[in-house]
Amino acid sequence: MSLRARIAAALAPELLERKAPTPSFSISGPTIAMDSGLGTVQLYGMTPSERQIEQAFSVSAFHACVRVIAESVAQLPMRLMMDRDGTAVKAENDPLYSVLHRQVNGYQSSWDWRCQMATNCCVWGNAYSVKEYNNRGEVIALWPIHPACVSVELLKNNPLVSDYMAGPGAEPVRFRQDDIVHIRYLSDNGYLGMVPVTLMNGVIQAARNIDLYTNNFYQNDCRPSCVITTANPVPQEAADRMRRSWEAMFRGPANSGKTAVLPHGVAVAPVESATNESAQMVQYRNLLTQQIARAMRVPNHLIGEDSRSTFSNAEQASLNWLSGGLSAWISRFESALNQSLLQGREDHFVQIDVRGMLRGDAQTRAGYYQQLFQIGVLSPAEIRSLEDMPPVEQPGMEDHYVPVNNYATTAEAAKEKEGISNEQPRTPQPE
Repeated sequence: MSLRARIAAALAPELLERKAPTPSFSISGPTIAMDSGLGTVQLYGMTPSERQIEQAFSVSAFHACVRVIAESVAQLPMRLMMDRDGTAVKAENDPLYSVLHRQVNGYQSSWDWRCQMATNCCVWGNAYSVKEYNNRGEVIALWPIHPACVSVELLKNNPLVSDYMAGPGAEPVRFRQDDIVHIRYLSDNGYLGMVPVTLMNGVIQAARNIDLYTNNFYQNDCRPSCVITTANPVPQEAADRMRRSWEAMFRGPANSGKTAVLPHGVAVAPVESATNESAQMVQYRNLLTQQIARAMRVPNHLIGEDSRSTFSNAEQASLNWLSGGLSAWISRFESALNQSLLQGREDHFVQIDVRGMLRGDAQTRAGYYQQLFQIGVLSPAEIRSLEDMPPVEQPGMEDHYVPVNNYATTAEAAKEKEGISNEQPRTPQPE
């Protein structure tokens, strides 16, 4: 047992020793629910079963929204920064820098860990990771645990504890708040996130029903149900045999176009029903996709629903996603990590760099550098460094330039301005 664990056990014996996380399972726990008119919606607790999660992910719109959020958060560089005389610099000598930027634990990179945490938060409303310390009390790894195995409790003196069960019947392990990294979805009690899958249960089930209907429609050869009629009385046994024979011969897309030979006096009559066009199935499906995207704050075109998209509004929607939806998720991660990992270190902070979004857009990135270069913010050497290009040993590469007639360094511009101010005004000569 580490020194920190022995001290913790002496101060609070009821807090059990931390163990390595094990594979998760789904359990039920205390919940808070409300009636939405479409059934009971569970707000808190470990209510979604594995079947509910599988059904939700089988809806392509929900799956796409979770992927967009998780992969957008994961693709941006995450670093530990420190404030040095008002300038943010990388804290590369801190062990936590490598944990956040490269290897979070023994089997996950920073990308994998953030993708999993964002996915858990999008689906379960909460994402948890257990901190691992070295002998000096420094965090050297973050081990994710499944939210279905965690129960959060607020004690009387207001500390939060998290009970983790590795499996049915297993002994729970209790963690303090400072042993857990907890990222929450929307919450109205402050310490536990609501469950998006159950909050969106109505629209997800409607989209799931549309998928099942479409599948059955094509399995039945894209034709409405039919009735086999005859003027002669048919015993029940013979009717069942005829139905099974008909389905075996003509049901499904593989049997399309086969010729039917009917006995004497037997006829097939289709059942008149609403067509997909009259039921507006395509429009309804698009509406459900838009509702899921709206609930997840993801632009429609990012999940493939572009029925109303044009070039101009898609571009604006992407900017809104960067400044609104994605920025909210970035702030959620940064604030949770700052609170959990950097207590008492006010000069350090976690930064997720949104400039990573420009990695695949060379034209926008070049325009960004050009504008900062023209106002003297970046030097040529700094631009090359941001582009991971080797330095060029050439005079003027480290200088900053501003436009004065032609480009000049800031120092030259200052000298020129000083020379102009020292110039004596001319006295007008009498005529």
